[in-house]
Amino acid sequence: MPDDDRDGLLVGGCVLGRVRARRRVGALMTLTPRLLELLTLLAHGHSRESAAREMGVTLETAKSHLRWAYVRLGARNRAHAVAIACRQGIIQ
Repeated sequence: MPDDDRDGLLVGGCVLGRVRARRRVGALMTLTPRLLELLTLLAHGHSRESAAREMGVTLETAKSHLRWAYVRLGARNRAHAVAIACRQGIIQ
């Protein structure tokens, strides 16, 4: 196992720890303008439906954007994705 994985926690066959933190930082830099727009709308209290209307996309498209945001941010749900983005200073 590489040195930087030794401090990680093994969960479901995956090592979480410093490596995951580095991946998250890299993921933050790959958020598209649409993902940022959606996360910003959610942070300002919009529902998925309301955010989709505001963005001019279908609800299914907004859900798809959210799924990508979860993956890229390492988030478990909408609130977690918004919290991560706010904490990292990529949305306000």
